[in-house]
Amino acid sequence: MAKRKSDIQIAAVTLPGKDDGPYPACQVTAYGVAADAVVLWPYGMHGGPPVNSYAISFAVNGQQENRMVMVYRPDLRPKDKKPGEVEFGNFVHGSTIFFDDDKNIVVNCENDQIVTIKGAAVVNITGDADITVGGEVNLTTPKLKVIGDLEVTGDTTLGATVTSNGKDISDTHTHSGVTTGAGISGPPV
Repeated sequence: MAKRKSDIQIAAVTLPGKDDGPYPACQVTAYGVAADAVVLWPYGMHGGPPVNSYAISFAVNGQQENRMVMVYRPDLRPKDKKPGEVEFGNFVHGSTIFFDDDKNIVVNCENDQIVTIKGAAVVNITGDADITVGGEVNLTTPKLKVIGDLEVTGDTTLGATVTSNGKDISDTHTHSGVTTGAGISGPPV
């Protein structure tokens, strides 16, 4: 009687993942046999497993050609995590989101990033916020409203009308009650 191979095996990803069919798949090799396998991901997560990843292969109904796999790449794993810490990301290229032991969320990005929000966005910060940008910041909006005091350190260049308390105080404004000498002019008109 021939010995049946286990329905659960450790396999190796031998071709990159592909997602052009009804299910995400990759090619895995176990016991010298290569076959496509459906890749299982936890809900809300998805990825393309890199070649040489380990795969826990499940033979559905005991059929080795009918495989499902969960993929793991131990050599790329984040190391030295404390109990409860979690890190997600693309460990091949280094962009990650890390939930640390001190209740912080640390986002690491290796290249330019794009964030698209198709609706309103609200950010509530209960403490101070510091933003450091190594280059220029460009903000495009129909209207910018600052509620609270505004303090600017450094030169300020304005390219349009400046209004204070409903009065134009730009470089073209005029004053009423102007007298020569040491007199004081009236407010802007």
